[in-house]
Amino acid sequence: MTTPSDTLLHLHGQNVLHCTADGPVISHPGDLNDLMGHAFGHEVRWLVLDKARLSPDFFVLRTRFAGEAIQKLITHGLKLAIVGDLSAELDASEALRDFIRESNRGSSVWFLEDLPAFEVRLQRLS
Repeated sequence: MTTPSDTLLHLHGQNVLHCTADGPVISHPGDLNDLMGHAFGHEVRWLVLDKARLSPDFFVLRTRFAGEAIQKLITHGLKLAIVGDLSAELDASEALRDFIRESNRGSSVWFLEDLPAFEVRLQRLS
């Protein structure tokens, strides 16, 4: 579900939907449907989600929530950036550290500190 604080941006030639921390928490992949519909309606290429929008289960890889959510977005042509301080989650899971490191090597799923870090990374792709 989108909120009034979710913002459509045009950055480095790409449409981006920035979903801020104050929106509803996404607890399972089906919760992405409204965001995806909004994104498709505005030809969004990147979904930038604040970490606070994701339930803690997203960061526990054995729940498969992260994998299913990411696969859903990629299958539908959306790229994902998760922004926020992940230090507590990284300290708790070596598997998550490995997953994030591998994701950040690619061009479809990124875990970054904040929106400005996303903008810098996106500019490198342009």
